Amino acid sequence: MFKYNYLKNSHNLKLFSILLLEIYSKFVIEKRSIFSVFKHLLPGNLAVDKLLSSRYLRLLLLIFNPNIVVRLINKIQKIILFSMIITVNSVYALNVSTAESIQGSKPYLNLGNGSIKADNSDSLLSITLSNGKVITPSNDVSSITNPIYLPHSKQSFTRIRTIIPFTEQGNPNYPQVKISDLLGSPFNFYADDDGDGFDENGNVTATGTGNISLKWEARNPKVTDINAQNAYIDITSTVKNNPREMISLCDSPYRLTISTSNGELKTEHGKPNNNIFTQRSHTYYISAKMLPTVCFAQPNLLYDNASYGNNMISVDYDGPLWDSAKLSDNEYRGFPSKGFKVRNAHSSGEYEGENSVYNNNFPSTGSNGLYFYLLLKGATPEEMLAANGSTINAKEGGRVKLSLSVESTPKWRHDARLPAPIPYWNSEPALKVTLSGPHSGSNTKTFNPATFKLYTDSAETHTLYEFKIMRWYIPQPKVNYGEGDAREWSKSDAQSYQAKARAYCSSLGANYRLANVNDFTNANRYRYGWNSGIAGRSSKAYRRQLSYLSAGNWVGGINNEWGCLVNDWNAVGSDQYHCSGYPGSDWDSYAYWTDNLAKNVTESEDEAKPLINPMNVGEPMIYDSYDYQYRAACVSP
Repeated sequence: MFKYNYLKNSHNLKLFSILLLEIYSKFVIEKRSIFSVFKHLLPGNLAVDKLLSSRYLRLLLLIFNPNIVVRLINKIQKIILFSMIITVNSVYALNVSTAESIQGSKPYLNLGNGSIKADNSDSLLSITLSNGKVITPSNDVSSITNPIYLPHSKQSFTRIRTIIPFTEQGNPNYPQVKISDLLGSPFNFYADDDGDGFDENGNVTATGTGNISLKWEARNPKVTDINAQNAYIDITSTVKNNPREMISLCDSPYRLTISTSNGELKTEHGKPNNNIFTQRSHTYYISAKMLPTVCFAQPNLLYDNASYGNNMISVDYDGPLWDSAKLSDNEYRGFPSKGFKVRNAHSSGEYEGENSVYNNNFPSTGSNGLYFYLLLKGATPEEMLAANGSTINAKEGGRVKLSLSVESTPKWRHDARLPAPIPYWNSEPALKVTLSGPHSGSNTKTFNPATFKLYTDSAETHTLYEFKIMRWYIPQPKVNYGEGDAREWSKSDAQSYQAKARAYCSSLGANYRLANVNDFTNANRYRYGWNSGIAGRSSKAYRRQLSYLSAGNWVGGINNEWGCLVNDWNAVGSDQYHCSGYPGSDWDSYAYWTDNLAKNVTESEDEAKPLINPMNVGEPMIYDSYDYQYRAACVSP
């Protein structure tokens, strides 16, 4: 029997532990994981009289058969007796040679609940898709023309896992993270197959150095050349603030670049006791799943920031979802707007509050003969026409229908106060949507808010595009309300003409009324006391965005949504800022009466003068500003 007092020396105790583990590894019947468990049960500072206590004997009996236990104990005795008679130098030599014979594994980072063992720079820069597929720099073949397609539709940025946790997952430094911050709580990414780097309570004692960062980029809609230096724009801050925003096919392919500095994982014990990561960076190209998608809804592009004044005047016409053709430095990007960006195929149908414009699709207003174009990705216009048919009825509401056809986007022409018409267009194949409903010659003019849905398939299982028309307009063609030069009318004359227009709308029944300023435009005109447009906005013309409700009152209407609203270049009532408009509609004038009077004006003589709305840029005016020919436009409800 060997003497337990031999183990009271701490060095001998450590040596004994190493020898015992070596012997154990030669006789173990179970897998290597059992070896790790046994090693963990031999803390270096264990009291000598407890080293071979009952818990270790029980462990031995569980994993060895009796014969092996006897052989193991005998071998331990022989080794201990031998070690007691050798010299101190021999003991140290044995210590060194034995330690060198035991080779463990490097510490690493354990990602995705064990799906990724990040033990080198390649795996450190990996991504994991929602179906569990792991892609590393060494096996990534993606490019701008051959992106990685996500396995499912409607996936947010959170469904692409990297080693860098999002802010909502506990990382306040996104899009960066220190390796040292990943080791313990709340992420607990640290791992070591030998159990090194933990204390007896399971807390991480390993250390880490180095940093990892990433950058998200999306296609720059203002640059057509995919190889241009500015073909992509940085959207990392957008992803940080809205990680659950859906990855869009329209902005695909995205670029995700992950970078790591030089770094190291290190433990106090174990061999090897460190893992070194080298500085490296890799870029992935990622696309939403290829499904039929509407990227833009395009009504008349006139007017916006780039088209007004032939791009020579700085204005505030581009709304939050309008595809702006102006660069950040106010320079023209080289091709026109594509219209309203579509964030979601579905429309909420709720319009209260300014932020509702992000939850609804164009248009919320309508009139017979107006049309717009859907610019698609993931399907052709012909395929979507075949899936839906040429006529679409409302899902709810009534009296309005849609006609679908395939047509390239038109030349939206304007003069911008220049001698010859200027085309503002970029012809693209599109699905044309034409509105058909009550008009001045209809026997029945009743309108109820109507919801429309287009689908990606004839079985109507997936929505392509949804919108809800809340207000319906009936302009009265070929009838002027007022005679002679408007600049020579008295205030009472103008008010009487306005009253006649009001009476016409009332005669239509079905809750039609003369449109007020906010049924046309979202502009303010403080000079004439009109401040019910977009709050705080100083521009006197419309902003291209959807209308919304504020305390139950509409802010904006048909003009800011549909743009320059006439049926012919030579429609009556304007000598400037002409446009090609919407042929086939009844909007045959550049100016219409509103149901409002100027009040609290800056010049007293303008008080109580009727306001009119020019249909090119939606700039509220008093009736005697120009020699226009004013007509009536009625709206319901």
